[in-house]
Formats: sequence, C-alpha cells, structure tokens
Amino acid sequence: MKEIINLNIAIKLRDNKGYTIAVTKDKEVIYKSKSKGILPLYLAYENNIKLDDASVADKVVGKGAAMLMVKLNIKELDTIIISKPALRYLQDNNVVVSYARLSDYIANRNKDGKCPVETMAETSLDFDAFISGVKQFLKRLELI
Repeated sequence: MKEIINLNIAIKLRDNKGYTIAVTKDKEVIYKSKSKGILPLYLAYENNIKLDDASVADKVVGKGAAMLMVKLNIKELDTIIISKPALRYLQDNNVVVSYARLSDYIANRNKDGKCPVETMAETSLDFDAFISGVKQFLKRLELI
C-alpha cells in the first residue's frame, strides 16, 4: 500500500508539476528534476543521493536510465515511454515497471536515430565503462 502512495505522489509531480523525474520514499519527495535526458539520474548517482527502495516517475526511460536506476537500487518505476531493452533490464533486476508506451528504442532529440545514451548502454561492457561514457557525453554537451 505504501508503495502505491509513493508512486502516486511521484506521478502527480511528473504529470502536474512539469518534472521529468520525481522520486519518493516513505511518502516524502527525495529527488526531483525538470532537466531532460540522462542528466538527472547521472547527478543523483554522482552526488550519492540514496534512492534505495524508492518509487520513481520518469517521462522517458532507455536502457541507460534503467542501468542507473538499478545501480541506485530503486524499487518501482512508472514511465510514459520505455524502450524494450530498458524494460527487460529493469525486470531482470526485479524493478516493478508500469508504462504507457513500449518502443523498440528511445530516439535522439532530433528523432532521426537512436538516443546516444541508449547506444552507450547497449555497447558498454560494464557499468563503469557506461558511466564514464555518460560523463564524457554530458561534458561535451556542457551540462556538467
């Protein structure tokens, strides 16, 4: 029951307050962001924000976001769009997932190809290689 309340709080923040991601635990908002892409989850990871057993509402989840969510040990996710590789990864790691739309992959911002972070997640041999690639990507975009 508590998880349903947590997830509903997060969903309302995402859907009604303009957040791209909202994270709740014990009926408290523990993290939220209006930034796009992988940046909010990357910053949560880099800043050691504790998301253990949290409920997350996100707008778009590709495999890169899924990898970070698993590393951050979230319990459940509600998202609007999720890629098939992300859904499989989350389910394989015992995260409860609900979504509105399942896609083969997450498109890049120009909608003319695959999201570069999803590509990194699919081609990285391990989490450390993946997170290093994300850091370089965000630096190139001058987001960090």
